[in-house]
Amino acid sequence: MLPTSDTQRILPRRIVRRTFASLVFALSLVGCALAPAARVGSPGPLRAELPGGASADAPLTAGSAESEEPRPQRNEVATLKPSPSASRGTSRGTSKRPPAKSSSNRSPSRPSTSRTPHKAASVEGSSSTEPSASASDASSDENRREIAEASESRSSARVEITPPSFDVRGLSRDECAAFLKREGVAYDRAEGPERTALYVRPKGPIGGVVYEFDGRSAVHEVMDCRLVAALVQWGPRLRSLGIQKVRHISAYRPGARVARTGRPSGHASALALDLRYIELEDGRILDVLEDWGDRKKGAAPCEEGRGAGDPHPELRRLVCETIDDGIFQTIITPHRDTLHDNHVHLELVPEVEWTYVR
Repeated sequence: MLPTSDTQRILPRRIVRRTFASLVFALSLVGCALAPAARVGSPGPLRAELPGGASADAPLTAGSAESEEPRPQRNEVATLKPSPSASRGTSRGTSKRPPAKSSSNRSPSRPSTSRTPHKAASVEGSSSTEPSASASDASSDENRREIAEASESRSSARVEITPPSFDVRGLSRDECAAFLKREGVAYDRAEGPERTALYVRPKGPIGGVVYEFDGRSAVHEVMDCRLVAALVQWGPRLRSLGIQKVRHISAYRPGARVARTGRPSGHASALALDLRYIELEDGRILDVLEDWGDRKKGAAPCEEGRGAGDPHPELRRLVCETIDDGIFQTIITPHRDTLHDNHVHLELVPEVEWTYVR
């Protein structure tokens, strides 16, 4: 039993200790309520960038993005000439990026609206909704004007075509077959003069252009695979001029020789094409024999001022731009001699560095 004086001294100390412990416990409860990040399992506060460059302390929630990734640019398919090392188009196995989740500081996306098909308004007094004859005539006139304007724009400005990325003359038999397969060119195999080369009869479009044989003997339509590959590379030029079909009179002529020199012609190897007609998108058919225009013998076909009065300049323009493209090494026009009055001779000459034009 402690004396009364000792009891009076001990009691205030116990009261002070209990009061201090209660105060500490209360402050800890208040701290937990104000700072949920201190609890186990909750994310702590991070620095978040606000719009306009200002920054503030803000928790990063599951619905916000830490930083917006740049949107991948669509691959440009600017190259019109085929390349053996480049894959065609985009790989089908490429996975698409999942859409980013919306962030609280981004503007809400515009709601999509469903479109309903537009119904033609009925004319009072008529139960039919079909266009009148005058409307169809106006539509056909508009189409003709658009075709004429497109043709005029082609004739006024040269379309720049990417030059071939490789020389088809160096393709082996198997490489050429693989190239035609990749380009979707259909053909039947045929017989030719060399065992090491692949000879074909093309079937269907080549480089987006239809080729039609208009000669006398079926053997004349046979082509060396490398010539067909060159026609694939020539396709962009033809299409840029609105040419949808080429009709030729011969490719392979066994034993053919050049009249002046007696050397073997490109036709003897099925590496040459004699172009007679071109068919345009507007429906016109141009014949080298009838529509070439100026054909002065010995003149350069593309010299300045040559063919200024041609009634159909598309033929000469095709030849001159083809010369610039450098796909063929020999190009002979009606300016050469009377033997070429009705066609343009286009030939691949392997292993040479020159181009002969006449």
